[in-house]
Amino acid sequence: MKKLVVTLLASLALASSVLAQGTINLNNLLGPGGLVYDSNGTTPYNQQFTVALYGGASAGSLTLLGTFTSPAGLSGIIFSGNDYIVPGVTAGSVGTFQLLGFAGANAFSSVAAGQAALVKSGTSGIWTQATGGTGAPPGPGTDMLNPAVVLALAPVPEPTTLALAGMGAAAVLVFRRRK
Repeated sequence: MKKLVVTLLASLALASSVLAQGTINLNNLLGPGGLVYDSNGTTPYNQQFTVALYGGASAGSLTLLGTFTSPAGLSGIIFSGNDYIVPGVTAGSVGTFQLLGFAGANAFSSVAAGQAALVKSGTSGIWTQATGGTGAPPGPGTDMLNPAVVLALAPVPEPTTLALAGMGAAAVLVFRRRK
């Protein structure tokens, strides 16, 4: 009987701690939230793209909350319709967030990994906003409505371009030594 009571109390404590965490909705459809842009930073990205949402209590504690892959032709709009729990952030308090984006249906752990695979990649600035999830039962997460959140997917230079740049730099050094 004791084990049953202890198990029920532990389950209740775990459930209430999960319910007390803040949530965010990966959504910029309903407000002035930033868009995913092509490398020029002004044209909404009109091809398929994948966005990874990172969040936490501070910039040093960001963890992957969820990903969203858009259909082609969505013009840079991010809408997953899912609420994501932000670890370490209580409901209604401010969380810290960042987006990583990749062209196509690709999801990588970092922009560097996407670039290594020669995929257009980009990262947003870090921003803070209040989370949702307050009330009993917990309310919905807050939408990503920060217009300053801009994600530009930049092309990765081809290896031949980098090789040409390296040979040009070497040639400049050789000519400088001869003088």
